[in-house]
Amino acid sequence: MIDSCRKLLETRTNIQVNQLEITPALFRKWTEGTFDLIIMSSVLEYLEDPEEILEQTGLLLSQKGRLIFSIPNRDSLFRKIEYQLNRWIGIPPYRSLIRNSWSRKETLRVLEKMKFHATKIIFQGEVPIYSQLFFWLPRRFRNTMMIVIASK
Repeated sequence: MIDSCRKLLETRTNIQVNQLEITPALFRKWTEGTFDLIIMSSVLEYLEDPEEILEQTGLLLSQKGRLIFSIPNRDSLFRKIEYQLNRWIGIPPYRSLIRNSWSRKETLRVLEKMKFHATKIIFQGEVPIYSQLFFWLPRRFRNTMMIVIASK
């Protein structure tokens, strides 16, 4: 993915693509307000302390910066079923790797704590058959992922 992104952007000189291990030490590499945009897709669910990482990430954004991240949607009925199946019989196997999922309410609380506000929350992630069976549920309860766009 990183190589594809670099190739796509190779003619742009004002964009920097980084592949980094996410640790607290990472954030000491830059000064506050360095970035206008930070995207973290399928990252927060695997971290030990996603709130701390989001706070540190927020410090790196400029005053007009935007933060875009995705996180599993805890309000999703499918996620609740998936969690129970993994506890009982170990499927799907990837579920055991996910440490974090947030509800819409939890996401707003985390952003407020960071002094950020969600400019948009998009509920994504259709699941074959399940999504058709539960078409009548609002997207917030049907879709498995949240994509959050936030600003200071």
